[in-house]
Amino acid sequence: MSKKFWIYIFLSVIAVIVLTFIYDGRLKIDDEPVIKVADKQSEDFGLSNAKTSSGEPVDPHLLPNSEDCGACHDDAYDEWSVSAHARSAANDPIYENHEETFAVRELGDDAITFCAGCHTPEALVTGSVGAAKWASSKNEQAGTSCVVCHTIGEVFNDKIQGVPADASYVITPERVQDYPFNNEKLETLQHTLIRSAPQRHAADLSSKLYGEAKYCSTCHTQAAPNGKIEQDTYREWLDSPYSDVNSEEFATCITCHMAPVPGEPETQVAGKTTERGKTKHNALSHRFVGSNQALPYLYGDQEMFDLTEKMLRSAASIKVVDVVKNEKELAFKVQVTNDGAGHNLPTGATDLRQLWLDIEVLDQAGNVIFTSGKLDDKLEVDPNAVMFHSKFYDAKGNLIDHHQVWRIERREDNLIPPKQSKYGEYSLKLAEGMKEVTINAKLRYRITPQYFANVTLRKWGEPGTDRSLPITDIDKAMEVISLD
Repeated sequence: MSKKFWIYIFLSVIAVIVLTFIYDGRLKIDDEPVIKVADKQSEDFGLSNAKTSSGEPVDPHLLPNSEDCGACHDDAYDEWSVSAHARSAANDPIYENHEETFAVRELGDDAITFCAGCHTPEALVTGSVGAAKWASSKNEQAGTSCVVCHTIGEVFNDKIQGVPADASYVITPERVQDYPFNNEKLETLQHTLIRSAPQRHAADLSSKLYGEAKYCSTCHTQAAPNGKIEQDTYREWLDSPYSDVNSEEFATCITCHMAPVPGEPETQVAGKTTERGKTKHNALSHRFVGSNQALPYLYGDQEMFDLTEKMLRSAASIKVVDVVKNEKELAFKVQVTNDGAGHNLPTGATDLRQLWLDIEVLDQAGNVIFTSGKLDDKLEVDPNAVMFHSKFYDAKGNLIDHHQVWRIERREDNLIPPKQSKYGEYSLKLAEGMKEVTINAKLRYRITPQYFANVTLRKWGEPGTDRSLPITDIDKAMEVISLD
């Protein structure tokens, strides 16, 4: 027999031993849930559009932890780990407590599947959710993880919406099943296999789809089970100048939200995407910086908080315009322009988002003679403030005030589309002899009303923990008006 034959036999034996070890190692992992779709779930995954390539739940042992990815992609992992994607599941106290307090009580067990396709997709596709309580597993804490985003092989249009919505993606776990993930004994072998064929690994976990806005639409277009739209960020972008591929202003979601410098999409920063990889002229960030400054605030993450505020402040500008005055009355407008966002302001869960004008007028002695948009002693915004947001109503015409989006029958919007402006209009009486006034205007933003935070953060932190949410001043304007 030839030398090549014995080499072939030797390598085959080694391969069998390694594969047997992998298989045994997986069997010994006992901290994972039994793979089972909850009784009330459909043939796919309950109220979510999410699908897997096999149509069956995914073996959780086939999915790597994001920490596994971080062994080579350390910068990307560090960025992702402080993002809203990483903190979108049971580690987001507002989301988790809203599920328990409202969704499960009103919709039953399937409520979790309604939200899990985007907030905790690993737990959904492995069959760990579908009951009123999440199973104890790593999947419930995984958030929108590395493996979820990088094993989505297809997105499809929701039947009602006509665009990707409500987690309308297909997970293809076969992209990673050849790697011995989640087995500490084989960690060195795992990394060796990947590094020995990095081109194949890159091909397995990359797709041109990831650069397209419709990919993000799967989770950033959301509708209630009755088809009534709740979040419409993707179509807001489609209706904007930024979606025109022939325009100099063309930009997709990643242009802004994966920019190395938040709020400066034109600024490029060289860097590596793997620890041993080549330096790229522009290394995209996996922080996915957006408008949620509450999460880094709650976690005490000052750097991420500052970056989020920087992003917010790049979104809009204000100025005092159309001043009309006489001896007895002053009228003016405050123009708010969406000159930095590729979607409406605000966007996302617009029934919760608070974007409003805080106005203060002073006389020549510095006395306050007019206000609008101030906070009261409960940290709630003046109900007469000019507020840019949405109001949702149920079938009886009642205002939906705690994000029970499954009740939506009608909505009223006061949102600012990209490259457009809206106005706050004000007038006040002037005292006799007044010679000058100063108008101070601020555009302020908060992720949710304080009353909503009081409910959803009631279990957060130690007793007595401050549950007030941060407010970001996006822009300010001052105008001194002579009345002579």
